[in-house]
Amino acid sequence: MDILIADDSRTILALTYHVLEQLGHTVQTVRDGDEVITLLWALPPPDLLITDYNMPRMDGLEVLRRIRANDRFKLLRVIVYTTNEYPEFKSEVERLGGVLVKKVISELVAAVNAIAAEISKERG
Repeated sequence: MDILIADDSRTILALTYHVLEQLGHTVQTVRDGDEVITLLWALPPPDLLITDYNMPRMDGLEVLRRIRANDRFKLLRVIVYTTNEYPEFKSEVERLGGVLVKKVISELVAAVNAIAAEISKERG
């Protein structure tokens, strides 16, 4: 899959990039929500967006809201990941068609693999 990752932590960004690249995905990274929006509007959308919840300038929930407001991105798969437990946040992410994942690499990989299987099935 083509994956875009947004995270303001260089360490998490590098780790996530490395793990997903080793799994055979093409990965592009950005450092905040503003960069996600700029990149998505300028290029063909990726298969999957993974965005951190806590980022400066624009958090992952606002990124998801803006994406869903544009018909071009209605079907873009989005994982929002976080280190915190926010029950109200989880329901909002799900309402917007995203998946909330704890910022644990094994949980993230499991979610990515599930989405990759869905995409593979859809593409035949």
